[in-house]
Amino acid sequence: MSTLKLALVAFFIGSSLSIKAQANDIELIFHNQESEKKIFQGQQLKILVWNIHKHRDKQLISDLQNYAATTDIMLIQEIHLKPDFLDAISLLPLSGHLFTTAPSFTFKDYPTGVANTSKYRLIRQFALKSPDREPFIKTPKMSLYSEYEIINSKNTLLVGNVHGINFANIEKFKRHMEQIFSAFDQHTGPAVLAGDFNSKTKKKTRYLMNRAAELGFELVPLEGDFRGKKKLDHIFVRNIKVTKAILNNDIKSSDHPALELTVSP
Repeated sequence: MSTLKLALVAFFIGSSLSIKAQANDIELIFHNQESEKKIFQGQQLKILVWNIHKHRDKQLISDLQNYAATTDIMLIQEIHLKPDFLDAISLLPLSGHLFTTAPSFTFKDYPTGVANTSKYRLIRQFALKSPDREPFIKTPKMSLYSEYEIINSKNTLLVGNVHGINFANIEKFKRHMEQIFSAFDQHTGPAVLAGDFNSKTKKKTRYLMNRAAELGFELVPLEGDFRGKKKLDHIFVRNIKVTKAILNNDIKSSDHPALELTVSP
């Protein structure tokens, strides 16, 4: 990947190629090969946003395989790089996606964090570690960003994947959200910002919605969204056309809903 100018170490875990790159103090882990395909202006992109709960449910890998076959980009929270998961992503249809993981910490001997997957060639990727850590367990939360060239456009597409700080007061939540939004400060092209924001309280939700609106982001309403007032998972967009957005109530293999988004940059 052209933007990874630091030394790379490649090795195999089972049949899955893993590449680690150190950028600042955040290590990104890559599995599978990057595609040569590029995004064209106006084409439809299907994006999945899903906290997969460390795939504790046996059905989850099968559900993720089904999504991989029909989706262009997946924004995953609570990925857990256990051997069974690595075996699954080394085979089609999951192997058709480049998996990039920004690990937060090690859970039961294996990294867990957020992951962006893609069937398209990237310009760059970068991750941000939350300014504060979760109380008691002292682990950070991660956000991961992928930028894509758009053929026939002067703009690029920037996609952000969020796992927000959870058991923290409103001030720590604000600091994390400000860090996340700052990733888009210099970006004027189409943008998608989505994930599990952990907006558990009215104050956190109000702050998130108001700040996103101030920065030009629109909250995407989801067809089939019957979650009530307490919502943790959201999709925000800016300067991009949304053609479809669904909360899939039929998927039960995680404690979070799967959010499906179709956009045209």
